[in-house]
Amino acid sequence: MNKIFGIMLLVFGAVAFTACSDDIENPYEHVNTINIVKQNLDFAAQEGKGSLVFASATGNMTVKSNASWCTANVVADSVIVNVEQNNAISGRSTTLILNNGTDTLQVAITQRGVVAQLPVKGIAIETDDAYKGSYAFNTNVKLSVTKAPEWITASVVNDTLFFETTPNTTGSFRSGYITYQAGEYKDSIKVFQADYDKDIAGAYTLNYVTTKGVSRKLNVNLDKNGLKVTSSVNIPVTYDPVAGTIGITAGSYTGYLSGSYLYIVFMMENDMWTAYYTNSVMKAEFQHAEDGSVIVPFAGNVGGNNIEAWAFRKFTEKELSQDYDTGSSWQVFYSPVLTRSASSNANSYIMR
Repeated sequence: MNKIFGIMLLVFGAVAFTACSDDIENPYEHVNTINIVKQNLDFAAQEGKGSLVFASATGNMTVKSNASWCTANVVADSVIVNVEQNNAISGRSTTLILNNGTDTLQVAITQRGVVAQLPVKGIAIETDDAYKGSYAFNTNVKLSVTKAPEWITASVVNDTLFFETTPNTTGSFRSGYITYQAGEYKDSIKVFQADYDKDIAGAYTLNYVTTKGVSRKLNVNLDKNGLKVTSSVNIPVTYDPVAGTIGITAGSYTGYLSGSYLYIVFMMENDMWTAYYTNSVMKAEFQHAEDGSVIVPFAGNVGGNNIEAWAFRKFTEKELSQDYDTGSSWQVFYSPVLTRSASSNANSYIMR
């Protein structure tokens, strides 16, 4: 009995000792004597001022900034922080080091990057008349216009882009970029001006290469109904007045010729083609060469493969289906490019 009682006392004593050890203070624990009461140190991209208020139990407070774009000074029980404008798209950060002679404390400073967005991807002016317009920026900095074509007057006032054009008397479309800037940050937006019937539609030369590698030219006509290749063959096109482009969609019906229904398909390298799918588009941008002539090169990509040619696939019925595919094409145009000389007018004509 005495032996058992002794063991019980030993176990109880061990438990009691363990419980009491939780109340022993850590002799190495240290409480920093610098206490931040409040702070406002998250900055927008623009130059700005912020502060933090501290309570220090000892010594004179000093502060040091780890970045040249951020300065800090101690004023009474506060640190006044000034940041320069951040002209980069990405945000940035640094630290302040506070010291009161006894303790040191690091405080984070953050500043957001430039935001300057217009609600449009480009500016379309679908008339040759003089034009005025404006768009409000979504921005957190002050912007200014640094460059514009001679036919455009532009400025930024109170975060809004104002622009005005002179009448377009060139007899053709025209395009240019308005460039705006905030410090080192630069961006631009394209302005495309054209009256479709006067400046886009009309006679063109279709330049292409045959399956045998021979360069050929064909007189064609572009209007609102499409690109007329012959009196019987017309390729439907879509016009984008913002980008200044026309687009051709794979699988479009182009007409009936010599007993066959023709659908346009796109050819890629390694004998790949778009077959009976209708979700691929080949686009062409209207451009001016140095001599004033018009050049409209077609380009596109399907699944990472560059489109090399149009093919007018022949079908026995008016349906884009393998069931009616003859397995041959009326024509294949490699590297298609539309051109028009500077002296040509935009009046359309009917193909014979």
